[in-house]
Amino acid sequence: MVETRPVFLEGYETSEEPERLVLPTLKKNLEVEAAIYGDSGWTLKSKKVMWLEQSAPAGLGNTIMYAHNSANLFKGLDQLEEGDQINVVQGGQIFRYRVETIKSINPSDIEVVFSEGKHLTLYTCDGSFDQKRLVVVAGIVE
Repeated sequence: MVETRPVFLEGYETSEEPERLVLPTLKKNLEVEAAIYGDSGWTLKSKKVMWLEQSAPAGLGNTIMYAHNSANLFKGLDQLEEGDQINVVQGGQIFRYRVETIKSINPSDIEVVFSEGKHLTLYTCDGSFDQKRLVVVAGIVE
């Protein structure tokens, strides 16, 4: 089996993957599946949030999740406000996060997705004809 985690994640002592993403403000409890960004681009599912396997598991660094901006997934992320709670269920634990920033960016500005520390970063399409990307960054509550 080929290891898909990048070098910066080699020291993590977990094989756990995020299972659910809960957005209480939006009344959403979403299933999460692991995905790899590669030569084919982004893996997307119509009914699941994708956890970028090249990012950290919950609680261990920057956990990156993305999904379609559809009613059953990330539609409404732009209605979140600073301080709103977001939960990630992983390995029988609940990791609690609080929204810190919400930004609409150009699709090429992907560096905003990458951050230091224990964060949850949510990423989806935004704007007219999906010309922008919406990024929500939440810090872990320890």
